[in-house]
Formats: sequence, C-alpha cells, structure tokens
Amino acid sequence: MSRGPVVVTGATGTVGRFVVDELVAQGGAVRAASRTPRSAARVEDVRFSFTDPATWGAAFDGASGLFLVRPPRVGNVRRDLLPAVEAARSAGVRQVVFLSVLGAEHNPLLPHRVVERWLDDSGMEVTHVRAGNFMQNLVTVHAADIRERDRLVVPAGDARMSYVDARDVGALAARCLAGGGHGGRAHTRPPVRRRPPRGLEPLTRSHTDSCAATPTAVGVRGQMSVCEGPAQPRACATCSTAEWASARTQPLRQVMRGR
Repeated sequence: MSRGPVVVTGATGTVGRFVVDELVAQGGAVRAASRTPRSAARVEDVRFSFTDPATWGAAFDGASGLFLVRPPRVGNVRRDLLPAVEAARSAGVRQVVFLSVLGAEHNPLLPHRVVERWLDDSGMEVTHVRAGNFMQNLVTVHAADIRERDRLVVPAGDARMSYVDARDVGALAARCLAGGGHGGRAHTRPPVRRRPPRGLEPLTRSHTDSCAATPTAVGVRGQMSVCEGPAQPRACATCSTAEWASARTQPLRQVMRGR
C-alpha cells in the first residue's frame, strides 16, 4: 500500500516552501496547503485555512503526514489552529512535524508551547523543530530597519541570538517526514550541509547591529542578496563581517555560509 501525501501548511512561506522542495526532491508525494495556492510541478496544491473548516477535508483526505506551521496572526491556537489539527488526526494523519520556536519548552504561555503539549498527547508521531532566527528575515522582516537605520530592531535587549538558514530547517523537517523515526523528539538545531556557518554562533544584538550595518540588505530580481555598503568593509573578529561586506549581489545563503 502506497503512502499518502504529506500536507505542508504554509507551503509558500519562509520554511514551508523549502519543505516542499526537499520532499519533492526525495520523490515524495506533497500536498501544498496555503491560502493562496501556487501551481507547481509534481505538487498537489490545495486552498487551506486553519479557520475555514470547509478547506480541511480536501487538505487532509488520504494524507499520511503533516508539516504544521502556526500562522503569526493566530494567537488563540486552541480556537483557531488545533481544531484543524484534530480534523487531520480524524482523517488519518499519523505523523506531524511542528515548526516551533527555540526555547518553547521553557515558556508555557507561548502559543507554540500550547501546540506542542497538545500534540504530545495526541497519540500521533510528533516531532518538534524548535528553530531560532531565520537569516532570511534579515532581507524581509528586518530589511527596512537595516537599510534605513543601520539597526536590527528586535525586543531582545543584549541577549545572545543565533541565526539559521530556513533551507536547513526545511531540509530537517523533510527528513523527519520522509524517513520517520523522529517521533517524540525535539530538534533545536538542524545539521548544515557544509561547515557550520558563523552566522549560527549566538551573537549579542549590538554585535548583530554592527554586522548588519556593513552591508545593505536588498532584493535582487526576487532573490535574497546583500550588496556592499561602505567602500571599505569593516572586519569583524567574531563572524567575519568582511565576507558580507565584500560581496556584491551574491545570494545571502552563499555569503552567510562563506561559499
């Protein structure tokens, strides 16, 4: 008996799109679920909303696995997210990989932790992927602050933060969904395919500010890139900022990883 498709929620988002790519590359059946489906080769697209029960049947019917992402706008997960996950379980979904956040296990008030605890008691094979800050956010969410203020504005004081490539998070989630054997686990740092990028080392916000101020984050033909800021790049002993500053329109992933 063939395995049913894996439903990827947030399939066009920061991590979900990479989960789709990885699963397709592994030859898996993928059902990409989002509010605004985009047709793609080898992928079954379905319209889906956590708050619209009319979309749940088509999304979960015959599915074997689920990549679960909590939309940022959903705060009351008991009301606006978990009923859909319950519908997935009732439809026969038995494996869930949940995109959580770093440190969720220490904060019972986080919506992510509420979801984690519900899933842990659901009887399904559950894996939590507790990701930190996405490097992609430097050229999306934080781009304006970096470009206009030379500052990375986050409510973290001078706490140490680390950054991770959303592609690696997507690859880890796809590996868990395709390979199995990860039930009952919580991953806090995905493996990288080459040497660990310096960007994953925890840095203070003030240090990250100084790094981000060197290049200017821009979008180049829809790709994430960084362009040189000052004519003379400032070197950084901690994370080799010179690698960033000397790059001209190189993909952000290459620059971050020193490729």
